[in-house]
Amino acid sequence: MNAKAKPKYSAISNIFFSLRYIWRCARDVILFGLLLYPVGLMRKLAEMYFPKLLIDDITAGQTAVRIALTIAGFQGAILLIRMFQEWCISHTNRYHYYITGVVQSQLSQKNMRGDFQKTDDPQITLKRDKIGGDASGGQCAIEFLERDLNQVVSSILEMGSCAAIISFISPWILLTVCVETAVYYFFSKANMKYARDHADANADANRRRNYISGFSQDFSYAKDIRIYGMRGWIDGMFQKYQRESLSLYQSEQNRWFAQAVTGSFLSVFRNAVSYFFLIRMLFAGQITPGDFVFLFSAVGALAAAFNLVSRQMNALNDKAVKVGWYREYFDIPDQFNHGKGQPVPTRRQMPRDIEFQNVSYKYPSADGEHYALKNINLKIHAGERLAVVGRNGAGKTTFVKLLCGLYYPSEGNVLLGGTDIKKFNIDRYYSLIAAVFQDIYVVPLTIAQFVAATDLAETIDRLRVAECLEKAGLGEKIQTLSKGMDARLMKGFYDDSIDLSGGEKQKLMLARALYKNAGIIVLDEPTAALDPISENEIYQKYSELTEGATSLYISHRLASTRFCDRIIYLEDGEIAEIGSHDELMKKGGKYAHMFHLQAKYYQEGGEENAEKE
Repeated sequence: MNAKAKPKYSAISNIFFSLRYIWRCARDVILFGLLLYPVGLMRKLAEMYFPKLLIDDITAGQTAVRIALTIAGFQGAILLIRMFQEWCISHTNRYHYYITGVVQSQLSQKNMRGDFQKTDDPQITLKRDKIGGDASGGQCAIEFLERDLNQVVSSILEMGSCAAIISFISPWILLTVCVETAVYYFFSKANMKYARDHADANADANRRRNYISGFSQDFSYAKDIRIYGMRGWIDGMFQKYQRESLSLYQSEQNRWFAQAVTGSFLSVFRNAVSYFFLIRMLFAGQITPGDFVFLFSAVGALAAAFNLVSRQMNALNDKAVKVGWYREYFDIPDQFNHGKGQPVPTRRQMPRDIEFQNVSYKYPSADGEHYALKNINLKIHAGERLAVVGRNGAGKTTFVKLLCGLYYPSEGNVLLGGTDIKKFNIDRYYSLIAAVFQDIYVVPLTIAQFVAATDLAETIDRLRVAECLEKAGLGEKIQTLSKGMDARLMKGFYDDSIDLSGGEKQKLMLARALYKNAGIIVLDEPTAALDPISENEIYQKYSELTEGATSLYISHRLASTRFCDRIIYLEDGEIAEIGSHDELMKKGGKYAHMFHLQAKYYQEGGEENAEKE
């Protein structure tokens, strides 16, 4: 097993980072937190000293008026201190979870803005899952570190005050409290280290469990679950990962239980030592009954402060380690260019040639040797319609992602108009591309907002939206909706939301691509759920609607791409054949063989004929 990598940032550095972060977000949290230190100490000492005065007055035979004045004076002072303390707390509580929200927003921005290709890196995914769990778990380390720090400082002040009082009476009591605290501290430290050491395994188990749980909540799986009897399998998988997560949790709880039992025994021993010395001093006339109560309260307060410091120090260190997770994740550099970059071509300057120069790409893996594409050399001419075909796993989608700028090549370069796309601002480069992918996701916007890719009504060209919906084949569907293009998507998110069929969603994606009016069009098997005839019609229609643009069509149905100017056939990540449909058919190679094989499926007795092959 590999040794764990040394953290990039120290605990002290992470503490100061968190305080600076909170100061930028809400400095009142820091300012009023500082006020709470002296106020809390004053309240604690006053509450401890009040019983001493009261008992001494009673045992001394003071008048009822004197006793009443003592009670009124001290309780009034304690009330004022308490009110001021609550006022400070209320000011800090105004920002309760606000800082967590800022952290979550920053994390979301990092996830959305960061290099897309890093989503395939398992190490980065694990880091993201760990801090994602912390940020949404109710105890976000960056925010709650400050609370742990406040409790540590407050407890140290209280501890110092009580220790000073007790040290004048008996060093043995002080030593007993120190031993109790030391044992408690090392127990707590070991338990928190155990939790951190198993954080990766816990995050992995939770990720798998939540992934399986998502099946039961996703409408798109509902029919399959019922028709194919998948309920038992899904429940079994969920229970498996639930048990893994629960096992880790129970192991942690068993350790905390052992700590609690040990702490209870030590607490009894500490009280016994305290009673022994204080009672002896009381009988010797060295202290009054009021002193006895005050000093015993001081012993209890000292032990509580010691234990709280030890516990909170470990909690503080634990949060400091987790803050380091955030910093390391946010420090992951973007390989893509988000700066100024070279000017991208305008829509009038498009289309332009796209060239792959000795391009290879390998996905992150243990051995780092798995190439999805290898030595691709290809020039896509301006305005050309290019089809990319091949068996599953041949590298078609990787090719598309490289062209779209979602991946940068592991080796070689992708050029647009002779310029390496790495030199463009990546977001501006994305503006040149309209893509429709096989995986279809909608968001809770209106149809018009979704097609226009904006929720700002004033920026939406509604006439153009209607035109694109009509061209994509959704015109009749929109007319049947009571709110038309203002109907909201994603059933279940709003009470009046609607749900579209798989084919309708694909047409909606086509409408969005048409609305963008980009110079590069990519269709990565978006019509896979449609029948071959419908797919062919949509591809032909789309080719007509995007006349003049450079178009890339991916399909596992070869008949759908016959109209393209050129076709490349990928196999094992390399270009095996290239040419027009007629050229490849005359060649009689792998493309022709697959074309004839697929054609048999759409003829009478197709499956039997295909099996004979």
